[in-house]
Amino acid sequence: MFPEIFLHPLESSSYNLFNPFRFYDTKGDGRVKVDQLGHCLRSLGLCPTEAQIAKLTENASERISVEQARK
Repeated sequence: MFPEIFLHPLESSSYNLFNPFRFYDTKGDGRVKVDQLGHCLRSLGLCPTEAQIAKLTENASERISVEQARK
């Protein structure tokens, strides 16, 4: 479900400034609010359903990391 650039951004790339996950990571802890994950994925051009988002976040607390969402 995640594009490769989202999972492994190029550290030297200016793309990191616009990485949607980092935009939604307001605390800088590598996690986003569970209720913002759908917006984050959609900003990447993905179209997850609410059911898919619910499945991705079913074991998360208030915030979720990319690694948690990938499981």
